[in-house]
Amino acid sequence: MKRILVIMVISIAIVGGLSYIGFSMWAKGKPNKENVEGETEKINDIVITHHFAEAAGLKWHYIEAGDSTKETIVFVHGVPDSWYGWINQILAIADDYHIIAIDMKGFGQSDKKIDGMNTDVEIAQQTVKLFDVIGIKSYYLVGHDWGTAITDVIAATNTEKVLIYVRIEGAGLEVDLSRTKQLVKLRDSEEGVKLLSKARLLVQKAYSNLTVQEVPKEAIDYAIGEFSRKGTAKAVQQYYIGLDISEENMDEIIQNKKDNFAKMTMPVLLLQAESDPLQPIDSLEGLKEAFPDAKLQIVKGAGHFPQQECPDVVTNAILSFIGRNKK
Repeated sequence: MKRILVIMVISIAIVGGLSYIGFSMWAKGKPNKENVEGETEKINDIVITHHFAEAAGLKWHYIEAGDSTKETIVFVHGVPDSWYGWINQILAIADDYHIIAIDMKGFGQSDKKIDGMNTDVEIAQQTVKLFDVIGIKSYYLVGHDWGTAITDVIAATNTEKVLIYVRIEGAGLEVDLSRTKQLVKLRDSEEGVKLLSKARLLVQKAYSNLTVQEVPKEAIDYAIGEFSRKGTAKAVQQYYIGLDISEENMDEIIQNKKDNFAKMTMPVLLLQAESDPLQPIDSLEGLKEAFPDAKLQIVKGAGHFPQQECPDVVTNAILSFIGRNKK
């Protein structure tokens, strides 16, 4: 009898261990296939070309669509996305514009090299060097979520090249210190990487808890596959390590934001979702007035990912704003 009990305990432990391993593998997700330079794919009659380029000591992946002789729109994603987070806009706009959508440093198929604590300014400078390598002379700039921390700096420091700036779900002038505990976890060398390594859980949680409209399963699956790539968790953690939010430096953070916004002489469209729990409408007080020339447009019935929840609304907003403000 005792032997039977021992065998049962061992069996339960083995099954439990295997279940945990299985869950861990499921939580991490499976990476998408790698692309090669010049590889093309056709989606809804739009040809998308994958490119790789060396800039600022890093290898970058980006896609190109549309006619390169036409005006360029550059798309910069946030967390936990990749270039594919803009797929609806790419397919809708590529017939009339030259499209560049990049995998930000640490994301997707771009370099996972960790070269110290990167600030938004440093990453923005590295990203601009990529634009120079690509050969973009001037462009319309579109950023979302964490991407706006980078595009804010790009727009503020490259006013001669950025013709129009569309800022989607970017933070307002207020900073929610209640999120500091989570940020501290993400900056922790072990716990942060562990959290970010669970790509499937992280992406599914983001697209379920932060949205109002349902995002197509294929878009979520693609995001999981990109965030599952080797080295992504540790590389993306650098964005959080470079973010230092505390009561002590709050005034400095807000002033730096205001200084950047004041430098943006180009027309700016602030696209903010009506129901984003990360960026509630009341946190946007004074944001529009911080820019020399900005329009605030609320996307009704959308959460944190309006470009995917209400793709037509966001696409039309971008095109209309560019059309009204072309020089």
